[in-house]
Amino acid sequence: MARVERIRFAWPYRWLFLLAAFCCAPLPSYATDVVFLKLVDQTVPSIAGLLRADQMGAFRDEAIALNIVGDGSENDLRKDISRVEVYLLPADKFLSMRAKGIKLTSFAVNAADSAVRLYFRRGSGVHALSDLTGRSIGCRCTTSETIVLELLLEKNGISKSGLTEVPHSGPDQLLTGGVDVLIASVGFDAPPEQEAKLNMQASASALSAAQIDSLDPRSFGVHVPGTFFATSEETLRKDPSVIVRFLRAVIKGWENVYEDTNASAKLLSERAPQLTRASLQSTLDLQRDYILPGGQRFGETSRSKLGELYSFMLRRRLLPAAIDLLGAIDERPLLDAYRRPRE
Repeated sequence: MARVERIRFAWPYRWLFLLAAFCCAPLPSYATDVVFLKLVDQTVPSIAGLLRADQMGAFRDEAIALNIVGDGSENDLRKDISRVEVYLLPADKFLSMRAKGIKLTSFAVNAADSAVRLYFRRGSGVHALSDLTGRSIGCRCTTSETIVLELLLEKNGISKSGLTEVPHSGPDQLLTGGVDVLIASVGFDAPPEQEAKLNMQASASALSAAQIDSLDPRSFGVHVPGTFFATSEETLRKDPSVIVRFLRAVIKGWENVYEDTNASAKLLSERAPQLTRASLQSTLDLQRDYILPGGQRFGETSRSKLGELYSFMLRRRLLPAAIDLLGAIDERPLLDAYRRPRE
């Protein structure tokens, strides 16, 4: 049975970096390392653990000054401090960067599974994957969403030619019947150019009143990895302790988020006033299983899932070259983060 979910808005991406300017305090004099966290296709809920870690002082306790950037711009920084760059990006984009010769190595995952789902109105006649034939699908068609959709169709013997893809312009498409199905991540947002046209609170209320079902691709054999933390091979070789300390802070942040999502939503909403507390809590609850799946510790990488994604991308010629998949992952910092207390 399809599980009933509510579509919730996340803040448009560009606001994420205004939030970062407020949550990342001026660099303290005692900070020994500055970590630039570069976000790629992330939302406020998807980095809630990092924001909570910053609010709690977990990075400060690990002698790290966190600076979040998203478009290559940087806040005012002390130029005399050595920099460490960390990316947080979808798995497919990580593989693409490796295939282009960018020497990034993943040391942990932020979301173990892709949070992409298929949303549809109850009463639309969509009950199973076979009902997608002949339907219109609203898709932002980022690589991540397209990969999940195409894997889902391929594994379940459904022809893509039987679908009509429509550019995704927000949840209103679904409510008004502009599309039959919407493919998007849990906590997705409307594209920034639609911001002025959408009344976010009104849309959220309408979606709450409407009954929206969703299909989880994982229930149909599609297990695409979610988002990866990655840094340069040089950083992992020369100064792995920075990454270990970074991970300890992130782990504390996510543990704190899921100790009490109600309290976490309240604290995060103070930093992100465009999001309602109820919306934040709902999205945090929905994404829990992607961040902390049962039987798996935060940050652990499933090599089998990554291998399946890699094979699919090679087969579809989404990668310019083959890569050494074994060398793309270094789990030692995560093992050290769980094993060693702060020195």
